[in-house]
Amino acid sequence: MGRKKCLAIGEFPYVSVQDARQRVSEHKSLLARDIDPSDQREQKTNDLTFRKFADEFYIPHAKLHKKTWKEDIYILDRQIIPAFGDYRLSSITARDISTFLTTQKERTSSITANHYGRLLKRMFNLAFKWGMIGNSPATSLDKFKEKPHRERYLTKEELPRFLKAVEELEDGLSKAAIKLLLFTGGRRGEILSLQWHQIKLNEQRIFLPHTKNGKSWSILLNSRAMTVLKGLKKNKDSIKKTAETTCSRPGMDPEGPTYSI
Repeated sequence: MGRKKCLAIGEFPYVSVQDARQRVSEHKSLLARDIDPSDQREQKTNDLTFRKFADEFYIPHAKLHKKTWKEDIYILDRQIIPAFGDYRLSSITARDISTFLTTQKERTSSITANHYGRLLKRMFNLAFKWGMIGNSPATSLDKFKEKPHRERYLTKEELPRFLKAVEELEDGLSKAAIKLLLFTGGRRGEILSLQWHQIKLNEQRIFLPHTKNGKSWSILLNSRAMTVLKGLKKNKDSIKKTAETTCSRPGMDPEGPTYSI
């Protein structure tokens, strides 16, 4: 009597129901010809490079599950894929990863190297979960010791000089964003991605439906922040026109989140 074997198809919603049915049909077709689908998968896994895994498997998954997937793509394209792109995924060792992260620490900082380490750990854990590698080489990575976070506040003497410098900016939108960061204490991403429907001027608050910790909350507006927002609303059309003519960075769409207010 033959030994029963199971073959995982994939994780929902990364693999849709339609795709799962298609793969089952393909596996049945292989079995009908006395071909073991697991042997076929093993061969594909042996040929799978880190670059192909990132492009065809990890990034589509990250787009569904991570708000910061664009940051992952940036890090992969700039640092990780140049280092590991042509390696077979199953051949990358813990030592390879450790050497890479040490180099990044010396080039940048412990914080950056640890950030790269978290991304690599997540990627290899998923590859293991999906049956693409026998074990994850990033499981036991040691974190680098990070320096204590340093906070710096403007003094009473510095604040007027800072505001004067901000007023001299020609870009009205940038000027407003800096002031809102100062007057509300909001995070950069929260302020730069604001849309008008989130701003409740009559209630003197900004509503944030999706924050970093996954919860919604409101930022209360003081008189200075209210003045900035009222000025933005009054000059909305002229600021948008300026944004359209000065926008130059890749991905910076005047109709997108950065210029939404």
